[in-house]
Amino acid sequence: MSALSGADLAVLREELSGMTVEERKGLGGMDPARADVIVAGAAIMEALIGLAGLDRTTVSEHDILYGLVLEDG
Repeated sequence: MSALSGADLAVLREELSGMTVEERKGLGGMDPARADVIVAGAAIMEALIGLAGLDRTTVSEHDILYGLVLEDG
């Protein structure tokens, strides 16, 4: 897990939005199947951080199912 600031997220969203879907598929650290929705996801996360009045959030490379397993475990 790591912290991601709203400002860093805005920069990342801008970089990703300047790429084609094929270019985003070539990036490491992301499921290529999410290349078409990652910009929208970043914009939503950016808005949520702002609406919550936060300056950063904690992010993880795992998904919600991983968290549910840990919670249940």
